[in-house]
Amino acid sequence: MCKQHRGTVPPTAYRCKELILALFRKSRNKEDARKRRDSIIKLFGDIPELEKVLNVIRGDDFELMIAYLDYENLDKT
Repeated sequence: MCKQHRGTVPPTAYRCKELILALFRKSRNKEDARKRRDSIIKLFGDIPELEKVLNVIRGDDFELMIAYLDYENLDKT
C-alpha cells in the first residue's frame, strides 16, 4: 500500500507513526528522545494532516512522557 500510494498522506502518516514508536521504544535517554522528537517534527511538521499528532510530542507533556527514561528498570509501556 505504501509503495502504491507514495507521496500521499497514508504512507507518510505510517512512517511518522513508526518513527514515534521508535522514539519511545529505542531512546536510550532523555537527550536521545528529544533529538528523535525534533527530527520527527522537522520531517513532518509542515504536513497539516499530522498536526494533531505532532502537537502531542511538541507540547510540555512530552517531558512527562519520557520520564521513564530516568529509570533503568521501568517497562516502556
